[in-house]
Amino acid sequence: MKRLKNLHKSDLKIPFIYLLISACWVMFSSYLLPYFTGDLRNLASYEMLKGWIFICVTSTILFLLIRRERLKDEQSNKRISEAEFKFRTLVEESLLGIYILREGRFAYVNSTLLALSGYHSKELLCMHFSDLILPLHEGEEVGLYNNRAELQLQKKDGTLLDVVVLSHKLSVIHNDAPAIMGSILDNTEKRKYQRKLERLAFYDPLTNLANRRMLSNSMNEAMNKARTTNEKLALLFIDLDHFKGINDSIGHDMGDKVLKELADRIVGCIPKSGLVSRYGGDEFTVMLPGLQSAKEAERIAKDLISLFNEPLHIENQKFYITLSIGISIFPDHGKELETLEKNADIAMYFAKEKGRNNSQLFTKSMKVFMVERLHLQHELRKATEDMDNHFFLVYQPKIDVFLNKVIGVEALLRWNHPVSGLISPSRFIPVAEEMGTIGAISNWVINKACRQLKYWNEQGISLTICINISPLLFQQADFVNNILEPISEAGVKPSHIQLEITESVLTNYLDEAIDKLKLLKRNGLTIAIDDFGTGYSSLSVLRKMPIDRLKIDQSFIRDLQKEQDIVALIISMAHKLSMHVTAEGVETVEQCRLLRDLNCREMQGYLFSKPITAVEMEEYLKRRPIAASIQERL
Repeated sequence: MKRLKNLHKSDLKIPFIYLLISACWVMFSSYLLPYFTGDLRNLASYEMLKGWIFICVTSTILFLLIRRERLKDEQSNKRISEAEFKFRTLVEESLLGIYILREGRFAYVNSTLLALSGYHSKELLCMHFSDLILPLHEGEEVGLYNNRAELQLQKKDGTLLDVVVLSHKLSVIHNDAPAIMGSILDNTEKRKYQRKLERLAFYDPLTNLANRRMLSNSMNEAMNKARTTNEKLALLFIDLDHFKGINDSIGHDMGDKVLKELADRIVGCIPKSGLVSRYGGDEFTVMLPGLQSAKEAERIAKDLISLFNEPLHIENQKFYITLSIGISIFPDHGKELETLEKNADIAMYFAKEKGRNNSQLFTKSMKVFMVERLHLQHELRKATEDMDNHFFLVYQPKIDVFLNKVIGVEALLRWNHPVSGLISPSRFIPVAEEMGTIGAISNWVINKACRQLKYWNEQGISLTICINISPLLFQQADFVNNILEPISEAGVKPSHIQLEITESVLTNYLDEAIDKLKLLKRNGLTIAIDDFGTGYSSLSVLRKMPIDRLKIDQSFIRDLQKEQDIVALIISMAHKLSMHVTAEGVETVEQCRLLRDLNCREMQGYLFSKPITAVEMEEYLKRRPIAASIQERL
């Protein structure tokens, strides 16, 4: 019965027709035959005649039916063959490496997998899956039934490729035997791109040392471990004595080479368990975990001081550079990273006050050292009460090198102290942020910049003006109004105002910033990230933020020959995110040419102009920013 149930309708068709014809012949032949032949029922050959007629008719009909079915089968087989050919062609020409495994060994591989592996078909069909596909980490096993796994493929020449392996948990039938079917995607370029971004996020591009994000992660892990083992942890804050003077005298290119050599020298003096990071500029930090006492950290600091008493030899030049080192100890001088950094910084400044070229362990009495900062705070507070007589703005042009045209200017704040003279923003801005007067100073800058823009517009000068915004301002409830009101009062177009924020906003103030920036952008302002590349903003955060422009930090531009791949990566990433790119700190024609070749059209730097006053800017705008002599060299 089971077999009868499994019969297809087409299998019963011919027997059914034969049965129907036979039944009709038996029932009606005796009546039909005499009509054509007459009354032959008494003849002996009557029955034989009936039989032969029946055989001839049914044979003819069966022949036609069988031929018809055979033609149908041939057409069906042809369609199956065509479909199988298309499927095989699709598999063979697929961008994926497709395979079939039987008992863990390759039973079929397509041409893409052969090209990917470098093996011939006969070689690969003799191999086990685990001979070709390796785990990412030593000691792990490669499962044949992983639905999706990131693994490595070892080519015939030994080269390792990053691949994504997709396999089916359900087995298939291949040559009448159970097998496993899967595919392999070459993921090498994507992984390289990810590793570049990860390195950009965790390492300083100039020195290849850890950056502040890596330091923060490592310090938090080390402090958690130290809490359970009751060990001590040291943080060394290192500043290069008088490095700015060296940098100014020998140029940034040579200065960067000196920084790299200094970084290597510091690393060579630190235990393997330690971590050296570049904190920024000419400042470095060293984390020393697993200490029993502060004396161990002091000894390492003294070794560093002694090591740097030996000159550096770079390109037939000698450089004598000394260190000022501040030391803080966990948990004696703080139980949080921020506190340890602050106290190590205080100790470092105290080392400078002691004549430099020495190290100091933080003590509570060092807080007296902050008297100078308090004095600066006092002077700054007086200055904010009469800002028009203490502060002024200078402007640095932003150039479209393709059009040889000034497309905007960046407004930069300066403080002219009646006794001390010009005080660097890098010195008083952090103090203003700490004092809480940064809001008043920023409001003055925005008002002044908008009024200047309005005046230029009335003179027929159309350009955008860029204004730097302190990250702390995003915590203020009236931040958006403080930006929009001066623009409205001055009567300038919001689209001519660009706000520049640092990457720290994307990490430390993201929740406060994102809604406020979106509101500003809806009101017509443009948003730029300043000094991009020195922080650790992620792609996911960049996509969330309403960013219009990335400004590549000048540290990448100074060593553009070696950092060209990273700069190209930033430019490509920005363009894919529909952002404009501005290169900062362009000082040479060669840098300009390389950046232009990388499709970066907007640039700032001393090659075009230093920051100048508004009056000087009006004169500057009357001529082409890139001189003909420079254009010839581009």
